[in-house]
Amino acid sequence: MNQCPNGHRFPDVLLECPVCARDNELKTVFAGSAAAVFPVRSPAPPTKTFLSPKRDSDMAETVILGASSSAPKINLAGWLVLLDVNGIPTNSYELFNRKMTIGRAKTNDIVLSDDAVSGIHCSIEVQNGKFVINDNGSSNKTIVDGIPVASCTLEEQATIELGRSHFRIKYGL
Repeated sequence: MNQCPNGHRFPDVLLECPVCARDNELKTVFAGSAAAVFPVRSPAPPTKTFLSPKRDSDMAETVILGASSSAPKINLAGWLVLLDVNGIPTNSYELFNRKMTIGRAKTNDIVLSDDAVSGIHCSIEVQNGKFVINDNGSSNKTIVDGIPVASCTLEEQATIELGRSHFRIKYGL
């Protein structure tokens, strides 16, 4: 993880802090223009370094270093934008291309301090290039564009209600 001069932490694959860059672009992003695009570092090509054994008995300890891992890359996919009572953006949470949980519990990826939100209220993940929200059996339901849902594909600018918190989805794909 990197840290910008303002103290924001961001993934190593990004060249600049998306929070600082977003601060300069919020007016145009929410006025309906294209989403902000952040320059991403190209990953270094994997290299293989072989340790040569000194004796035949060392053969079992030969290790391959620097081989590429099969783990998927975590990339910024969009934002969950917190709205005030007038629908004005007040904060945003970065959404990555992995399953992210939302709720009051401190173990969630996005922790909300809203007592009308369940411990693990819902999750958001990317499926086929679209965000999908899944309610986790929450007491106050997950509401998308005014309709309670168990699971729903989220379109750009969809509004989401979790307890008393209102959000807008913003794609960055």
